[in-house]
Amino acid sequence: MIPATADENFATELLDLTESLAREPEASADTFVGRRFGRFRLLRELGRGGMGRVFLAEQSGPVTRRVAIKLLTSRRLDAEARHLFDIERAVLARMQHPAIARLIEADTTADGMPFFAMDYVDGPPLDRYLREQAPTLDERVSMLVEVANTVAHAHRQGLAHCDLKPSNVLVQAIDGRWQPRLIDFGIARSVDMADNGEEAGTPAYMSPEQATPGAIVDIRADVHALGALLLEAATGQRLRDPLDLSGQPAALVRQRIREGWRAPWPALPPQALHVSRFRWRELGCIVDKALAHDRVAVLAHVTLHQEVDDIP
Repeated sequence: MIPATADENFATELLDLTESLAREPEASADTFVGRRFGRFRLLRELGRGGMGRVFLAEQSGPVTRRVAIKLLTSRRLDAEARHLFDIERAVLARMQHPAIARLIEADTTADGMPFFAMDYVDGPPLDRYLREQAPTLDERVSMLVEVANTVAHAHRQGLAHCDLKPSNVLVQAIDGRWQPRLIDFGIARSVDMADNGEEAGTPAYMSPEQATPGAIVDIRADVHALGALLLEAATGQRLRDPLDLSGQPAALVRQRIREGWRAPWPALPPQALHVSRFRWRELGCIVDKALAHDRVAVLAHVTLHQEVDDIP
């Protein structure tokens, strides 16, 4: 069984930004629930992060359905936040993949808060799916292959997600089959962006270059995160334990990430997975390559699914 998430609230999207926001008062969900934005009425809050808040909403009019609304709340209406929010809307408009939540509409509320509506994915995040459904190792690997294929689609569009983690992979039951859906492109960037002006990502999953000011950040950051997801899905252990991160200064956390701090691949598989030692070692080699601290050694064109598919 996969252990419960230690601290969901620590899953930050922008380390420095979230630290500053934590010191500011936040409006309660009740402030927004029941409000109507054009054809959309907010029903309940689904989640929040550095880039905004997400609500379940009902769309009325010619088409009645439930959607997810991402809203840039009033305290985040600075120029940089608007820029990142606009980038996410533009990114979603470019995506044409069944495993990526589709952009439905983008607009601004009457009081000046940008928002966009997208597909509502009614399913648990990846880590909860693993705990509750207890899939076999083959099913876990197949799930990660689908996630990797979805990430590869974004790469072909010239974009790196840069914040792959279990809470950004929702798993939805469709026609009796569990299928992953990738969400939250709030800090996605062009794959040819050579300067990482602000360290971005979730500390428990981010790559060393994402924790390095001025470093080149490209699709290798997503390869690193895919390796972290495979480590967690197969072994039940996090790349970095959030309890070890909680309460630590951001600069120290980034330093530890740059130094290559990570959980090792276990020598033996959990008994519940019933896998040969040979295959277990092969999976470990894939994870070790994806998580290699020497980022030059992680070839940008290598994606996780290409190697997983080669395992007999």
